[in-house]
Amino acid sequence: MYLYEDKKGGEVDELNFKQEVKEQKTHPHHAPKRLTVLLLIFDLVLLFGMGYLIWADNSRVDTSPESANVLKGSGTTSAALSTYTNPANNFTFKYPTSWNVLSTSTSNDVSLSDKAGGHWLFEVKVASNTASSTLDELVTAEIGSKTATTTDMTIGGVEAKRVVFTSASDYGDTTILVIRSGKIYTVLSDSKTTVVSELEAIIDSLAFTK
Repeated sequence: MYLYEDKKGGEVDELNFKQEVKEQKTHPHHAPKRLTVLLLIFDLVLLFGMGYLIWADNSRVDTSPESANVLKGSGTTSAALSTYTNPANNFTFKYPTSWNVLSTSTSNDVSLSDKAGGHWLFEVKVASNTASSTLDELVTAEIGSKTATTTDMTIGGVEAKRVVFTSASDYGDTTILVIRSGKIYTVLSDSKTTVVSELEAIIDSLAFTK
């Protein structure tokens, strides 16, 4: 019987030596390293998959007919929309296609109706600011002796004032005043009508073209 030297420097016989070699082949020392690499690859694949799912969800586009027609802001409408553009006074807005721009409208006075007969709902008036009035001066003149609340807002990125009267007139209870490029823009609306959401959406869409 041959004697061999084992890993610890001792002597073993041939049978035990072969058994030790077999165990080394069955349980190699690099097995833990291989497992670590496999776990790392698995983690990377998992992270990549999760990242792709998040990206795909955020990139999804809502193609429903309603989403293409909704005006964002304090008012919304799912109706089909038309665009009114006034090149003479450089402003534009969107409104429900089923509504009408009244035939009495001019470049300085544009009115909308939800009925062909001329049921007034919304109006934009434009006048030259010949007196170089400030917004506060316009608000004071607009309110006069009436009772109203005033809030700051913007129209097309321009500072504006919203005046809401306690008692409505023939032109609704809401007046919005804007001064831009030497002109006064007066927007008339009504916060108590059944189509107030559509009116607010129109106001939200108001923009200046130049």
